[in-house]
Amino acid sequence: LVRPFFIMRRRHPPFLACLLAVGTAPSAGRFTPRSWEEAEALAEKKLNELTPWEQAKLLCGTGWQGGSPGPGFYIGNVPGQPNKGIPWLRMDDSGSGYHNTRPEAVGTTTVWPSPLAAASTWDEGLVELLAAAIGREFQGKAANVILGPAVNVHRIARGGRNFELMSGEDPLLGAHLARAYIRGTNSVGILAVVKHFAFNEQETNRLWEASSVDERTAWELYYPPFEAAIDEGAASFMCSYNKVNGTYACSNRNLLTRDLRERMGFRGFVMSDWGATHGTALFQGLDMEMPGNSGAYYPDATVQWPQAVRVAAKRVLSAMYKLRLEEGESGCIPGPTCIGRMDSNVISPAHPELAVSLARSSITLLKNDAGILPFQASSGIRRIAILGKPAHDQPISYWATYNYLQVADVWSGGGSSHQTGKYMKSIFDELHDRARAAEIDVIDGASYIAQGSSHGGQKHDKDVDAIIVFGTTGAMESNDRANLWLADGAEALIVQAAKTGKPVVVCLVLPGAILMPWRHKVSAVASMFYGGEGTAKAWASILFGDAEPEGRLPIMMPETEADTLQPSWQGWVAYQERQATSYRNAAARASFPFGHGLAYTSFAFKDVVVKANKELWAHEVKTSPKKKVSSPGLRLGAKESLCSVHLVLVNTGTRPGREVVQAYLQMPKAPQGTPALRLAAFQKTKLLQPGHKESVTLHFGPRELSVYSAEGWHTQNDIVIFVGNSSKELPFRLPISVSAREPKPTQAPKAKTEEHNHDHAAQTAWTSMDIGKLHGSSTQEEAESLAEELDRGDAAHLTGGQCGTKCADLGCTFYNASCPCQCHQCHKYHDCCDDVHTACSSGGSRTSRGEEEIIRKFAGSGDELDDGKRYVAAPRQVHQEGIASMLAPLMRAPVLLAAGLMACMVLVYMKRTVYAADRCIAGWRQQRHERDPEMHCSREARVFVKELAEHSEEEETMYEVADEGRRQFCPEQKRSASRTLVPAARKPAGRFYGFGQWQWSL
Repeated sequence: LVRPFFIMRRRHPPFLACLLAVGTAPSAGRFTPRSWEEAEALAEKKLNELTPWEQAKLLCGTGWQGGSPGPGFYIGNVPGQPNKGIPWLRMDDSGSGYHNTRPEAVGTTTVWPSPLAAASTWDEGLVELLAAAIGREFQGKAANVILGPAVNVHRIARGGRNFELMSGEDPLLGAHLARAYIRGTNSVGILAVVKHFAFNEQETNRLWEASSVDERTAWELYYPPFEAAIDEGAASFMCSYNKVNGTYACSNRNLLTRDLRERMGFRGFVMSDWGATHGTALFQGLDMEMPGNSGAYYPDATVQWPQAVRVAAKRVLSAMYKLRLEEGESGCIPGPTCIGRMDSNVISPAHPELAVSLARSSITLLKNDAGILPFQASSGIRRIAILGKPAHDQPISYWATYNYLQVADVWSGGGSSHQTGKYMKSIFDELHDRARAAEIDVIDGASYIAQGSSHGGQKHDKDVDAIIVFGTTGAMESNDRANLWLADGAEALIVQAAKTGKPVVVCLVLPGAILMPWRHKVSAVASMFYGGEGTAKAWASILFGDAEPEGRLPIMMPETEADTLQPSWQGWVAYQERQATSYRNAAARASFPFGHGLAYTSFAFKDVVVKANKELWAHEVKTSPKKKVSSPGLRLGAKESLCSVHLVLVNTGTRPGREVVQAYLQMPKAPQGTPALRLAAFQKTKLLQPGHKESVTLHFGPRELSVYSAEGWHTQNDIVIFVGNSSKELPFRLPISVSAREPKPTQAPKAKTEEHNHDHAAQTAWTSMDIGKLHGSSTQEEAESLAEELDRGDAAHLTGGQCGTKCADLGCTFYNASCPCQCHQCHKYHDCCDDVHTACSSGGSRTSRGEEEIIRKFAGSGDELDDGKRYVAAPRQVHQEGIASMLAPLMRAPVLLAAGLMACMVLVYMKRTVYAADRCIAGWRQQRHERDPEMHCSREARVFVKELAEHSEEEETMYEVADEGRRQFCPEQKRSASRTLVPAARKPAGRFYGFGQWQWSL
């Protein structure tokens, strides 16, 4: 079991910035990852030096004994081949930094804040700095693979691993931070593994629950952080335990091949989560099994599919070469020789202060009535009582486990991401020392509360001016939280403190959302998500005003549990709420909203205006839908943005501070199911001194202004932008739209034309069915299936598609096959020539777009021109010489006569029609080969396709399997080259149906 990642945020003191420049920040130009093209070329060259067995060794982990790694082995180990210049892959968890697997190593690495704490900073620069620092500690331990970041968007407020998930509850925030993390790890040459892909949003039944998610929800809400990581150069992904729409994620071809590789463009390798494989899934897109002890990916099990192994091994090698792992130190060979490196102290002088700074920047001030914070003697605060168990806690023992996983403490969450620290100064001691410097006394609040109770609430000798109550709750991997309450009776303690009548400040150390029914009874509330070893110092600096609170909630704090989604105990987890989670659910009530956070100062928004790049925006609208639009989480410039908001932010208070300017979109004309609000842009300002100001510009690209459908991304031309500092505080409403010439809607025909269209539709159905039967369909159901495929064609040549519609509008039945601009029966001309690749005046008959699509999709070919098999797309002669000529008398004859004539004519014309199809396709194929003699793919591609066909899912078509082979081995060739691989993609009997000398695939 492996998991997450790291931390973030802070305002660097000048000395710290200088120290970081030397100690952690990567030097400019010192390390540059290779391009994917260069890395893949090196991988291909290396593969030629390896035997199939040596290639297969790259796909399976090693080193585990039972449920844990052996002595000197890392969490994950993939054997290197030093004689071939291939390094070992040495992997470790990274939720709060390098996860020490030996008790002797406790205290040798930094306990960083949790990823959710990093998300609270809303600061990409800090996340990048954090990732680089973690990477350096990994290198000190001889590890070269970080098992993180975890970027799943929160769905369940009680999620046991929410503290590990950097995206919080928003895909745009997650996309920005995922990019920053990948930049940081890539900058120091560490391979990051993005996880957990996908829809692993609850721990309940995580090993077998089946998440059911529609495509729009996936692409708009849960995929963006993963996409952003890919576009930033992520080299590896980890698939999750759960099922996705009925199939385990690590065996799910739709997930790993269609969505991840084909649509997102991922070029690295996919590894399984620890123990998440359910058999060999090379053909579904799983390249590597971890930890490697199931047997499914042992070399002797996979070497029987040499081409599939070669494809997966190339991905692994490409990732290595991209991060230049072969150029780094050789490290150690996992086993006894690595123990010394694993136990070595790798904490640099800069890292402890960086950890404090990140924790400090993550603290979010939720409430501060009457300016009770920060505590200062000048404001009348002379004595403070501190309550709550977390204030006195020490790091939990390395051996404290539950289900073989380490449990949480105040500094780090539980599970595979847990970091055990050595002795740390308690929060109470840290606050006591800082208060003494401010001439403020600090006492143990437990005795104060007890004495106050025994005196009936009356003032006693050692009265206080304020009370601080610390509260926390635990969370860990493998279990979702039982509820959203604090642990150890903290709520009762808060209420009891409030009854004293003294100002009460509640400080929370959390794994995620909690309920706060007591919030109206206290003066101030501040929260931190597990903050690592810098927790105590961070609290002291914020509470006493040494630093400014600048965190913002990456989640919503709910009013009640009814305002959240509950973990599903059923086997099927239906994402039926679609995008209506967190602030996107208008019915959900928040005690503190998403994006909320206060400062010790105040800010004013001035000169708020919105501007549009109307020409570019109109173009995006007109060319919608698109399969790919701008990448999520990308900071756009003025030239790339469709519209932008400009404003001036002024610090109107008396203390310095930072603000996070947030913009949310509303799309009035978007399809049903579009959230009423969604975060579209944000920017964190620099530290502004009192009276100072900063100009802020928020850009919105095609991705932010689009909604997803099965056809692709549709850019909206009418939006409303809301600007403010949280999802609830949005004082500026900026509607804006752009005029774009929309495609002409199909006009409803007159009564007479409706009759023609009805007849035409009937003829179309008959024609498609006839072709289905002609192509070897042995049953009515098979014929209907192929007819449905033909009817979905863009402009199927039998009816003319758009051209046929125009002819029907003119009172004709068909278009002229030799000249689509002219109708066949009435010889009338229309304006369809703009929509097909033909011109009647040229004197030649050329293929329409619809015909090309039908031929491309259904026609197969082998190596020889006279193969004569798998001709699926009927040529124009079928229409001219056969079926079309039968339809006219059939439609005019009485029903019985028509039926008889049809039967006779089918028998008479069948041989002639099929022969015409043979001649036309053969001629077309010959021309194709003459024009493009290199269209054939390699022999390796054929072997791969044959292997893939044997293991492909039942619903996959022969052509899809062939096209996968072309993408892997002949990517530089045109899509038409896939047809040369179709023979190898034939399935065993039952998938093909014969007709005469031909075979057709349905």
